[in-house]
Amino acid sequence: MTRILLGIDGGGTKTRGRVLALNETHQRLSLSAELELQSATVLAEHKVESCALTNDLDGSCKNMLELIATVAARANVSIEDLVIAAGVSGAGSRILSQSLISYLTARLPIDTNKLIITTDAQTSVLGAAFGEPVGCVALGRG
Repeated sequence: MTRILLGIDGGGTKTRGRVLALNETHQRLSLSAELELQSATVLAEHKVESCALTNDLDGSCKNMLELIATVAARANVSIEDLVIAAGVSGAGSRILSQSLISYLTARLPIDTNKLIITTDAQTSVLGAAFGEPVGCVALGRG
């Protein structure tokens, strides 16, 4: 069974999304397990403006909505079929991340069981070493 993953890098300068088709060798997505995403098929990519929740919550929500709708359409997949994992600037605030989730689920057919919103700091560390111990310095500005 092929699973469709939308990975989102929601930063303070720009926000990028990539839709990947994961084949049967990618049975489990885990924050701590190394995943060979190089063999996944890229279906679509899209870029929008900033998604910095602490700077502009309303604008960030609108940008994220545009990104998800556009990249799903480009990939020719339904939003309901996506597993969405997003690292978003400002998502460390439970109130702000919940506001984003509420905004998106009120406007798009997103299954909250297939939606992960975390901080862009966490995804930076995970991306640097696939969850293995690592020292990481993240400097913003795109």
